[in-house]
Amino acid sequence: MAGHAFDYRTRWFLTGVGSLPDPVLAGLAHCPQRTVRELGAAFDMIVGTAPGVLSAELERRVCAVAVAAASVEPLYRAGAVPCALVNLGLTQFNLAYADVIGDVICLATGLPQLVGGYAHMAIMPGPITGVGWMAGDADFIAGGELVEVKCVVSPRDSATRAVRQLLVYAARLRPTSAALLLPRQHTLVRFDLAEHTGLLADLDAEIELAYGR
Repeated sequence: MAGHAFDYRTRWFLTGVGSLPDPVLAGLAHCPQRTVRELGAAFDMIVGTAPGVLSAELERRVCAVAVAAASVEPLYRAGAVPCALVNLGLTQFNLAYADVIGDVICLATGLPQLVGGYAHMAIMPGPITGVGWMAGDADFIAGGELVEVKCVVSPRDSATRAVRQLLVYAARLRPTSAALLLPRQHTLVRFDLAEHTGLLADLDAEIELAYGR
C-alpha cells in the first residue's frame, strides 16, 4: 500500500494534485457509495495543491489521501478483494494505517533531491496505456524518460525482476532513457537507452510473438 501511495505522491509532487489516478477511479466502481463519498470529500480538500514541497499539515493530508486511494487500487487490478477503506471507513482507516501514512510522509521528504530534476518537464502519469498485458503498467514518463518506482526495503532481493520489468516497459514504450527510483535507498538509477533501440525492438517483437499484442 505504501508503494502505490508513494507512486501517487511522486506524480503529485511533479504535477500538482489534479485528479485521482485512473486505477483508483476504476477501483471505486467496486466500492459502496459511502466509500466513494468519503474518499471524494478527502480528495476535494487537496485537489489543486501545487507541485513541489508542501507545508507539514498539507503534506500529511496529501499523503493520507494517497494511502487511502492506494487501498482501493487492488480492486481495479483484481476485482472483489478485501479493501481496508471499505471495511473501516475513512476516519478509522486513517487511525489504523497511521504508520503507513507516516512512512509515505517520511519518504516524500526525499522527493526534491530524487525527482527535482524532472520538475517542469512534461509528465505522462501511469498507468501508461498500450504497453500490453505482459508489460503491466509503467509508473510515469518524465520528459521522455520512463520512471519506475520501487518502494522496497531490499532492492537486491528483487533487482532482477525490477530490471526485467523496466526492460519490458522500455521495449513496449521506446523511451529515450529509463530510471529506477528507489526511495527507501534514496537512489535514482538511470539507464541511457539511445544506443539500444535495436535490442528493444527485438524484445518487443518477441513479446508480440508470445502474447499476440
